[in-house]
Amino acid sequence: MIARGLTAGLLLMMAVGLAGAESGEAGAASEADDIRATLSAAKPPWYDHSTDSWRRIEPPEPKEPSADREWTGSDIRAPGTPIFAYLMCVVAIAALIWLISMMVRGRRALYQEQHHSERVSLPRVDISALGFAPASGHDDPEAALASALRTGDWRSAVIWIYALMLMRLDRSGLIHVEPGKTNRAYRREAASAPPTALAALDAGIDAFERTYFGHLALGSEDVARLVRHRSALDAALAAKAER
Repeated sequence: MIARGLTAGLLLMMAVGLAGAESGEAGAASEADDIRATLSAAKPPWYDHSTDSWRRIEPPEPKEPSADREWTGSDIRAPGTPIFAYLMCVVAIAALIWLISMMVRGRRALYQEQHHSERVSLPRVDISALGFAPASGHDDPEAALASALRTGDWRSAVIWIYALMLMRLDRSGLIHVEPGKTNRAYRREAASAPPTALAALDAGIDAFERTYFGHLALGSEDVARLVRHRSALDAALAAKAER
């Protein structure tokens, strides 16, 4: 009796389970049909409604510019940037370059005018007042110096370098070349000269006295150093005249 009851219960549960499965399959099939109908109506590019399958979408190939296409300035423009803005930048840069060049030219012209005025306004130094300078070079001391350097006549080179230093200081109004004036007197007169010029003058006085009075032979390196001192003196006095 009990066995019959258990058997009947199992059969009933199996029947209910089969009925539920059939109902679930029917519901899933109905839902799938609804999805297919929606996709068929929407026609997305990745769904093929005729075969009820996915469709592969290939990415578009990049287009190469045609060789016959005419190049325009818009090819290099950033999106949304008007070409007028680029033109304004070019004009502004050109104007800035022009302004800088005019400033440089004006400064150069002013420098040349100042030096020309200095040469015109300052009296010519009478080199004959320097008794130690050989008379053969009075007409052109620079040429006499160049000749001494070229031939290796270091004694004459030292004499002319020192003479040209004194002449340059005279033209600047720092000293006054006179016959019989001592080197120490020139040094005291030049006390207001720039430090670089004073250092060069000291070197010139030392080399001149050792060569002219002491009859000591200076070598090419000593003379080359003295030439640099003379250039430094000229540069320092030119800078002082500009201020």
